[in-house]
Amino acid sequence: MVLLVLGSMAGCETDPCPRGSMLDSQGGLLVTLEEHPTGWGLDDCEECHAIFQLHRLGCTEDVDLVGVREIVEEDGLDSCGDCHGDNGVVP
Repeated sequence: MVLLVLGSMAGCETDPCPRGSMLDSQGGLLVTLEEHPTGWGLDDCEECHAIFQLHRLGCTEDVDLVGVREIVEEDGLDSCGDCHGDNGVVP
């Protein structure tokens, strides 16, 4: 029975982008209150989004993920707003 289950799971692919692309959302790459109510207004993105894991999946066509990772590695959290807006954070 275990082999049957493992065999059937081997053929299954998991969706690398279960939530789809941000580009298909109302705000596109800009984070909106409606799409991100739990993080809205918080300025420490890394509290929930580990920088080393960001921009690893190709869920946004036409976005140069390698280039984006280089910018994030260089500028850290200060780079988030360049693409994702101010997230309701008041400077």
